[in-house]
Amino acid sequence: MKKLGVVTALALALSALGLGQQSFAASTSTSVSASTKDVVGLMIKYRSGVSPLAPNGEVTGENFAGASLRGLHGIGGGVDAVSFESAITRTEASVLAANLERDPRVATVSLDHQIGGTAFSQRNMGIQQLALALGAVIKAASAPAKVSITDSWSASAPTAPRVKISWTPPKSLYGAKLSGFQIWTSVNGAKFTLTQTVNKSTTRSVYVSAGLRAGYSARAFVKAVTRAGLAVKIGLPSTIVSVVPTSAPVAPSITGYLDNVISQPQWAALAASQRGGLPVTYTATAAASSSPSVTCITNSTSCQLSGLLTGIDYSITVTAVNARGSSVSPSVLRPSDERFYDQWYLFGDYGINAPAAWAMRTQNPAPNQVVVAVLDTGITSHSDLNAAVAGISGYDFVSTGGNDGDGWDSNPTDSGDFTSDPTSTSSWHGTHVTGLIAAAANGQGIVGVAPGVKIQVVRVLGATGGRESDLYAAITWASGGIVPNAPTNTTPAKVINISMGTTTYTPCDQMVQSAITAALARGVTIVTSAGNGDDQGNPIDAMQSYPGDCHGNITVGATGAGGDASYYSNNGLGVDISAPGGDDQVRSGTSNQAQGMIISDLNAGSRAPGGESFAYDEGTSMASPLVAGAAALLYEKSSRMTPDLVWQYLQAGVKKFAPGTQCALTAGTVNQMCGIGILDVAKTLAAVK
Repeated sequence: MKKLGVVTALALALSALGLGQQSFAASTSTSVSASTKDVVGLMIKYRSGVSPLAPNGEVTGENFAGASLRGLHGIGGGVDAVSFESAITRTEASVLAANLERDPRVATVSLDHQIGGTAFSQRNMGIQQLALALGAVIKAASAPAKVSITDSWSASAPTAPRVKISWTPPKSLYGAKLSGFQIWTSVNGAKFTLTQTVNKSTTRSVYVSAGLRAGYSARAFVKAVTRAGLAVKIGLPSTIVSVVPTSAPVAPSITGYLDNVISQPQWAALAASQRGGLPVTYTATAAASSSPSVTCITNSTSCQLSGLLTGIDYSITVTAVNARGSSVSPSVLRPSDERFYDQWYLFGDYGINAPAAWAMRTQNPAPNQVVVAVLDTGITSHSDLNAAVAGISGYDFVSTGGNDGDGWDSNPTDSGDFTSDPTSTSSWHGTHVTGLIAAAANGQGIVGVAPGVKIQVVRVLGATGGRESDLYAAITWASGGIVPNAPTNTTPAKVINISMGTTTYTPCDQMVQSAITAALARGVTIVTSAGNGDDQGNPIDAMQSYPGDCHGNITVGATGAGGDASYYSNNGLGVDISAPGGDDQVRSGTSNQAQGMIISDLNAGSRAPGGESFAYDEGTSMASPLVAGAAALLYEKSSRMTPDLVWQYLQAGVKKFAPGTQCALTAGTVNQMCGIGILDVAKTLAAVK
């Protein structure tokens, strides 16, 4: 008898299901509704000699199209691709394409669709029906026998529970050939799911780790897979077997200090699965190079480290131990930097709770190491900052008044912002701001909110301030956009800090707004200061201070050590959140040296750069970088962080203003004056699950 070809066999099988060739073809096609939004952009071929980018920076012909076209890039063959702001229907896209083709510079335009989805799912549906038809011609094999499951923990993956499932082949195959097995598992009484498919008939056992939870029952059964020609059949299930897997505990996470006492570290309680399904004890250790280690052991989540010495930089860890092994928490550095106790804004009653945040922080941030761009006057060399800027190229976007003898260039060093007035001195503003974000925990000077993050220095302010066009270019470049005549930014920032504001109403420039909007679309958080318009007794709403009045950025008002708005800070509906910016009129709760103000890195030079130094200052310029540092820690904690999520977690983590203040009375109302509350970095990080 002549053997059937594959196509003929498929046709007969489909016929048995009532599906002819026409029906099968229909199951592999896609019917797209006119209202389906699956067009994401256009593919454009320009006429010879035409630049895809117009002199104004827009896509050539964008005005003809009548829609925003973004993301211009060549895709080969002289064709460029552009994207819409969001997917649109084919009907809508066809209109835009026709409009664009009216431009004499354009040769052809095609729609760029999102592919996948319906066609694939419908095709798979047809294949499933085909498999059912072919499988109907053979009988299911009997169940595998002598099935067992055992806890099979491995020291090579100590914190991962693992089980071994074994069996013998089914006795009855009903004329088919054994081709493999299916392993089905369930954890803690949940629905059984297909965990593993074995494609060898000789296999008699497998190891399973996926989906298991230490300390929770793991159940399993096995099915045989048989084959006869093109027909495939899944056999009967074996008996269900179960075991409770175990593992070594996961590493604890230090969350802070009990009652803010440095000798009493606290850590989060481990759940049953995190304990490896076994009893756990904890050992806390404080280690220092210059003194003996101190330990304490407990079954609880805190213990007393007796005998710690003052002035010592201790590295604190907590080790969880069970019968399977142990895991050590990331070390927590209690900074011994000499100016740390002047930094009331990090740990005071109305500070940002930074020490507890550092305790939660991943000690090796390399997988999600974050770059923060500081758009300011540039910075000068400082031992607190040199490591943060190493390996990260910055840029000088100051067109005029840079005091460096040129315009845009690749050297963002602060040359000073002194003017022609002989009495004028330089502010070194960018150095002070940068120190608040990223000053190293190096045993000297101060500590930034996010020591260890990288800093991209972007100079936009000089002796005469700055130009909006320079700010536009700087935001674009820092966020990873292409700026003509500037090098490609190979380390674009995830956070941009802009510590500047105006004391009179200055509406947001539409081009700068477009740069901010584009940066947000690239996944970059932008933090701006609310401005210091109240220092002359003439406050303005932060909605009128530029560039904080632009849309999409997080605008920060300043508070003092007393938990109320600083006397100079712009306020009103334009303030999104507040953070300590200093207030020399409210000194209680600060050191004698700080006198209510904010200490950070500076330069000792009067006009030109000199030696490194430290200095106190106050302003919303000091409040903004604290929020930028918190945003950097959020991006560091999760590679899935977005600008929207940053704002969500900041909202979840604020502390309340001092009771009875105008800030407290209006917080959460339609007329809030100081934003949602005062930044609390520890609560913010704790909100990220």
